[in-house]
Order: sequence, then structure tokens, then C-alpha cells
Amino acid sequence: MRRLLPLVAGICLLAVPGVSALAQAPGSPAASTPTPLSTPAPLGAAEPSATPDPLAGAWDVLSFDAWGDGLLPPRAGTTLTAVFLPAGRLEGETGCGAYFGGYVLDGDRLGLRVISKGSDPCDVATTEEAVGFSVALEAVVGWRAAADSVELLDDAGAVRLVLARIEDLGLTGGWRAERYARANGEPTEPLPDRPIELTFAPDGTLQGSSGCRLLEGQYTGDRDQVVVALVETVGLPCEGDAQRQERRLLRILDQVVFWQRERDRLVLADGSSAPLLELRSADTAAGG
Repeated sequence: MRRLLPLVAGICLLAVPGVSALAQAPGSPAASTPTPLSTPAPLGAAEPSATPDPLAGAWDVLSFDAWGDGLLPPRAGTTLTAVFLPAGRLEGETGCGAYFGGYVLDGDRLGLRVISKGSDPCDVATTEEAVGFSVALEAVVGWRAAADSVELLDDAGAVRLVLARIEDLGLTGGWRAERYARANGEPTEPLPDRPIELTFAPDGTLQGSSGCRLLEGQYTGDRDQVVVALVETVGLPCEGDAQRQERRLLRILDQVVFWQRERDRLVLADGSSAPLLELRSADTAAGG
């Protein structure tokens, strides 16, 4: 069973303007035989691609090169991630907090931009790592697939980040609610003829049914944390108990912070780890 962890609040990663134009440091091993890459178009300039996004999903950062001095792994005890979400959204975490931004992917060209809303108090070493990670992200103008990873490249063709896909966040798949929390915290079951169903897709999209109308939205999930956003309902509104159930579900999805899974059971909880929604794998539920 996964252990519920405290949510890292606030944002530590700092944006560094103009980083993509930094030159390779003299003597850098990565700068020996570079393959020049063109500068990426501004964010939002690329046309939507009809092909699947090969970077979509969540990635662990195995190593990064902040200043052109060579690749280094994250500090012991810290985790660096990058999550590529629909509509060109970029999110992730450092040992100092969370960050967000955007990206543009066009073939082998990739542009990343990191936006910061402030920082949490962190020790000097953790702050330096967060800033260096931001520098490496801002330097990226291209990417290529490696054996078991993806390499992000700067304008000289040097590797600035090495990513490994997080294959299973534990949330992906179809789920059917067995219980949900009322406003007073007491658990109750969904209406018998109005099942609550949710599907967390690997690309960060969320679909399902409140038992009243269809739901569409987005989510970010990483280890024991999950944030659901931009949930919209599709269809005509219901009345009575079905409407009340839908309103409560939408409120729950807005409050979710943690997830915990054990085999075919999934629990979504709030910031104090109080269970809000208990679900069972849709495959298991269908089989009784």
C-alpha cells in the first residue's frame, strides 16, 4: 500500500530569462561534436499535431546539466520530475516544491518555458539545484529518444536532461466509485442506478460520469499526489438526488490532494488525508 505523503505547497523553481541563448562552457565534454539545432518557435506558435505526443505523460529526471559542465544526478533525497500535459502544459517538482510552465513540440524540436509564482524557504543546496534545473529546462531546444530514456538537447546538440518515463502512476485506468464522502465527512454509496465512473488516462486527461452527466477534465498525478482541474460536465442537468450527487462529486474532485492504492482499490483523499472517494477497478467491478 502506498503511504500518503504531505503535499509540497508553494513553488520554488525560478525562471531564468534568456537561458536558451547561453553558450557551452569551455572544455565541456558535451560540446565536442555538437549537432546544431534550430531555436524553437515561441510558445503557442506550433500548430496542433495529429500524431500522438511522444513526450506526453510523467518523467523522472535521471540527470541534468545546468551550466554546460556535464550531467549530474539529482541530489540524494530529492526528486526532479517533468510532466507533459495536454494543451502544451508543463508541470513538475523539485526538492524545493512544484513548478509549472509550457512547452512546444514540433518534430525533434522542443521548447520549454518555466513560470514561477514564488518560492518556499529551502536550504541553499536545494535552492541551487532548483535554479540549476530551471536553467537546464530553459536551455532545451530539441529532443531524441535513447535506449530506455529521452534526452533533451540544447542549441549546440549537447544533452541537458535525461528523462525516464514513469510508466504507472497508479491512477491510470478505469474506476467505479463504491463510496464518497458527504459534506460532513460521512461516507455514502452512489445511487444504485447512477454509478460514478472515472477514467484517468496516461496523457493527463480525465473522463467519466457523475451518474448524471459525462465529465471531462485534466489531472496531474505524481507518486502519492494528484490534482484534478478544469472539470466540465457534458449534457443536460439532472434533478433531485442525481443532481446532489453530481454537485458533491465535483466538489470532491476540486478538493482531492492525495491518492492511495492497494491492488484494485483506489482512495482519493483531501489535504488532511481524509478519504473523499473510494473506488474499485472498473474491470473488477464489472466482474463482480
